[in-house]
Amino acid sequence: MFHIGGLCASFWHSPGLSSLGPVTSYAGLRRKEVMLRMHLRSLLLLGSLIFAAACQKSPSSRASEPAPGLVTVKETAAPPAEVAYSPFVINVKNQSLPFRQISFKQVSSGERAMDGALFETLAEAVALELSQQQKPISSELSYSPAAADPQNHLACGAAHIYVDFWQSDAPARWGFSLWSGCEEESQFAWEEIASPRKKALIDEIKPLSSQIASKINKATQTGCFRKTC
Repeated sequence: MFHIGGLCASFWHSPGLSSLGPVTSYAGLRRKEVMLRMHLRSLLLLGSLIFAAACQKSPSSRASEPAPGLVTVKETAAPPAEVAYSPFVINVKNQSLPFRQISFKQVSSGERAMDGALFETLAEAVALELSQQQKPISSELSYSPAAADPQNHLACGAAHIYVDFWQSDAPARWGFSLWSGCEEESQFAWEEIASPRKKALIDEIKPLSSQIASKINKATQTGCFRKTC
């Protein structure tokens, strides 16, 4: 049974959350990785054109038309640059399990920091690995912009697994920790895995996704989602 310090995760169930469907194979992940990178390049080009157009406005015009929703630095402190929340969420279908969602947060500024392709590929790979465990966990992947907003992570939600992950060098390795809540005792896994850099992202993160799925599967079988049980 999870012990949660606070409940503040209504955005996980918001109408804006769109389903990306189940993950069925690594071959599919490779194709999606190529398509996603092409899409990201298009977005970068579009963003450059929009920025160039915005620069044509006079300084007085920009000052008199602040973007809606923005506040000053004094009112809201910016999140640390090395922390980023993924907009990709795994929704678990097995009703008998004590968790319904798995979300991801990158806590380092490594080589692939803030990489949208990394967030989606990792979530898909973990979902695929969970479906291939001895006791398969059925799930589907959803995309929710609200999940990437740090302001929506001020407390922990119920029936939720939080994945923190990072990338380190010398030697090259991935690391991760798994949490069932916010307090220190809710961390039920921590590990670092050697992972040499590879050309294909899906190949590079496979050791990471495999171990994350393995630890979640172990906790599911033992019923232990805390540091000590």
